[in-house]
Amino acid sequence: MYEQFYGLNANPFTLETDPKWLFLSETHRGALGMLEYAILQHSAFSVITGPIGSGKSTLAAKILEQIDESMNVAHLNFVHSDMGSMLAWILYGFGQDYESSNRITLYDRLKTFCQEQVKLSRRNVVLIDEAQNLTGPQLEEIRTIANLNFGSTQALQILFIGQPEFRDTLAAPALEQLRQRIAVDYSILPLSVRETDEYIGHRLTGAGCDYAIFGHGAVDFIHSMTGGTPRKINILCDTLLSYGYLDEVRIVDQDYAIEVMKDRSRSGMVALGIGATATAGR
Repeated sequence: MYEQFYGLNANPFTLETDPKWLFLSETHRGALGMLEYAILQHSAFSVITGPIGSGKSTLAAKILEQIDESMNVAHLNFVHSDMGSMLAWILYGFGQDYESSNRITLYDRLKTFCQEQVKLSRRNVVLIDEAQNLTGPQLEEIRTIANLNFGSTQALQILFIGQPEFRDTLAAPALEQLRQRIAVDYSILPLSVRETDEYIGHRLTGAGCDYAIFGHGAVDFIHSMTGGTPRKINILCDTLLSYGYLDEVRIVDQDYAIEVMKDRSRSGMVALGIGATATAGR
């Protein structure tokens, strides 16, 4: 809606997980580097966590984009406690036959697949997004599946990406064996004020912007309202530009941003997870 008004060739604050929009803050860069290291080192288990909206799924998309043809990837996203056999889902992720209620049959299929791929010098990576939805028994099943090795070759590598509460699940005494096999454990943090400024600039530049749309004080205000969470930044910036387009405001400064938030706080912005309390006393 506002792209033409601001001279943009795309929506810079889309919520899509396209890796081209990935901004590498200090901790995002660290998480990406750790995942790359884990894959190269044939690590059995790796864990990356971050708050809701912190860019985990976009990071996962970047990893998938970078994985070369020597690797098979089973990407399991939106996992949940009622999925049933994780063995069947892993076979499904690798494009293999998963139609059987017999676990021995399913295990033999996975073993045969992995053995064939190892002979071809291909690695098998299971990327599990939204891992906080997994239960203890599901994680224990995944651990036993990952014991599938051929000599010194790790036949399966498991990458867990989830919200911080996933660590609470992993802390259960019954999962001690799994915890001991986690080679990479990293947390994504919210953006700082400086990183928020750079993030917004990265998004605008990627959409063809050639000037600073957000003026004096606006970035500080955006950071204060969103806590440096990328998804919330996207929602708020998209709202500000939508209002700016309607009001024909070329430069969004702090005063204008506050007025927009006051208006939105009366009509639903709180429901989007961006509270109006920061504007109440202004």
